[in-house]
Amino acid sequence: MTDPYAPINPLLDDPDIMEIMIDGWQHVYVDKHGQFVDMPGVFANEDELLALIRAVTEAAGQHADESHPLVDVRLADGSRMNIAMPPIALNGPIVTLRKFLKRDFSVEDFV
Repeated sequence: MTDPYAPINPLLDDPDIMEIMIDGWQHVYVDKHGQFVDMPGVFANEDELLALIRAVTEAAGQHADESHPLVDVRLADGSRMNIAMPPIALNGPIVTLRKFLKRDFSVEDFV
């Protein structure tokens, strides 16, 4: 069995990527340094995207399908994933993953 996270692991491992936006399996964008960047070829097909969604939702004790087309998941590291499935998502599954900041910030850094 292949790792369902494999297609997005490079994106998850990149500390400069703050958000991953998936608009169907063929359209993946990231927020890198405050700019939206197109990331072609992340998924080979829709089955890879569906395997990722299944793995994430099952780990959280949820599921995403036509009867539950909107799902919000909080991952173990604090990251947030939002999923929209058909029929709400017209062009295939939509996923946004906002990564948890792993850096230490002081109050002064935010001011």
